[in-house]
Amino acid sequence: MGKVIKDEKIAQEMWEHAQDLKATYAQRDADFKEYQRMYLMKWPDNLYTVPDPAVKPTISPTARDKVDGAVRLLLSQQPIFHVNSFSTNDKDKIESIETSLSRWWEQAGIINRRPIHYNMMLSMILYDETHTAITPVRDYAEKNKNDKRIKRFAEKTPILFESWNPMNGYPEFDTFGLCFYYRESQDSWSNVLRKYKDILGEKYGSYSNKRYGNATISIAYDLDYFAVWIDRDNILLEEHQLPAIPIDVTFGNGSNFFEKPEDQRQPMLYPLLRSKLWDRDNMLLTVIYTQMFALGLTPIMVYRSASGDPLDLQMDNSHGYSLATLKQNESLDIITNKGILPQEMKNVLDQTKDLIDSSTIYGTAFGEKYPGTMTFSEASLLAQSARLPLIAPQRMGGFGISSVIELALMTMKENGISFNKNGININAKDIPDDIEVKVALDVVLPHERLQNITVAKTLVDSGFASMEWAQNNVLGITNTEQIKKNVLEDQISKTLVQQELQNLLTKLAKQQQAEEQAREQAKQQILQQAQVPPEQQAQMPPEQVPTEQSMPEQTPPPTGEQLAQEAVNQLYQNAMPRVMPDQFQDIASMGLPPQMGGMVPGQTGLNGIPEELL
Repeated sequence: MGKVIKDEKIAQEMWEHAQDLKATYAQRDADFKEYQRMYLMKWPDNLYTVPDPAVKPTISPTARDKVDGAVRLLLSQQPIFHVNSFSTNDKDKIESIETSLSRWWEQAGIINRRPIHYNMMLSMILYDETHTAITPVRDYAEKNKNDKRIKRFAEKTPILFESWNPMNGYPEFDTFGLCFYYRESQDSWSNVLRKYKDILGEKYGSYSNKRYGNATISIAYDLDYFAVWIDRDNILLEEHQLPAIPIDVTFGNGSNFFEKPEDQRQPMLYPLLRSKLWDRDNMLLTVIYTQMFALGLTPIMVYRSASGDPLDLQMDNSHGYSLATLKQNESLDIITNKGILPQEMKNVLDQTKDLIDSSTIYGTAFGEKYPGTMTFSEASLLAQSARLPLIAPQRMGGFGISSVIELALMTMKENGISFNKNGININAKDIPDDIEVKVALDVVLPHERLQNITVAKTLVDSGFASMEWAQNNVLGITNTEQIKKNVLEDQISKTLVQQELQNLLTKLAKQQQAEEQAREQAKQQILQQAQVPPEQQAQMPPEQVPTEQSMPEQTPPPTGEQLAQEAVNQLYQNAMPRVMPDQFQDIASMGLPPQMGGMVPGQTGLNGIPEELL
């Protein structure tokens, strides 16, 4: 937390600068309200103030469906963090930071009740920009000393990330990036008094009676100061002593080639807003459903009379059915209308939907069935090509997350904040000055994972890429050094299991052979005791030949299943390194050594164990 100062001149200058900056964003704010109205499916305030009962207002869901579909694709994978530094060769420190980032991002999302990038991706698609603030948790604790929740959160994460609605934020940039930021939002008085109680000090008494309604909270950052206003009353001005404004602002599809803020932001709904296609879609749907109700659901009657007298209809419903009494030469008939909707209107509606698709993103990107018959590979290629409009939000969304993480790491380094709790291990001294964080937001569906695995294996086997490169860039695997160690340990574990199983089976087979020899010797001893020559034994009736019943009772030889089970039990008792019990449930599937017959095609026996050992 910075040094609190009392300088009304500085506070007034910041306030005037903030209001002037807000004025330049007036048209952008108006556009943002329209994007939000389209996403929330609301009519303009002045369109149907008092709707006609005969009119059936129908709002098209196309704008919302396009935004939701794009956001869902971007959220299909968790952010993948890669950390690089050219000033240090200590891979262990880099790996430690890289491993901690995923856990850090996850824990910060738990505090915010949803993953941080959920709101960031919605903001990127809907507004074409993201505003993300970072705050050290210890600053919250110092300003809210009596809040026990913050003390618990301090055990989860060192930095708190907050994704703000760009509608409330007004950034200003110079050649080197963000140089001023103003935010204006509404909050309940109960939250305001709880959040700013320690800051208000003597002013708390004048606000304490305001328990209902909302207050306008305004904050402003420049490169040196941080200020807070409540209903235009300055309650805080301090030197924040930060290396940069702790807010990241990232744009998507737009470009700073254009001067006006409203032209620099070009989100997915920008073509629909400027062309009025969404409004035309609403109008067509309203006309269609109104006409269907008016003409299709309401019967049209035709009355014919030779005298030309008006209809004087008398109805009798007393007999359980309706009976109409007409005069002579009068008739009342129902017209069956088969032309409720003109074909031209249907054509215009289809054309409007096609224009909306081509202006935003095609439904095939979300799995929508394409009319006609096609193979799976054709449908997959079509779905992938339909996602091309998401390239800019995908790339810039990952860039925005990486900028936020780099800003947080720089803040920790400058303020000497280290954290080694809750699975997060980041030492401020170990953060390199030139640390570079790259974040990938891959739009990968389940059926595409197998394709990536095939591509990675082909690249490595052909020598075009290393295993580490394929893991990072194709499979999205981070902390490759740890993965290598785990894979090596698994391979060693499997090898030890196979060797131990082979030794045990050999031992048990020898034991079985010895028992068979002992049985044969016992049998020969009985025959010798009976003193029956072999030639006489061949001439004796079968029932008189000495049999095994006369032998001493012996334990029957173990079966193949018993041999395998005993081998598994021995492995349990030996407790091989890194071998978990569940690995033995399908131990034969790992394949026995070739000399044991386990890998020979067509081998019979128990789970590939040779019959001669059974």
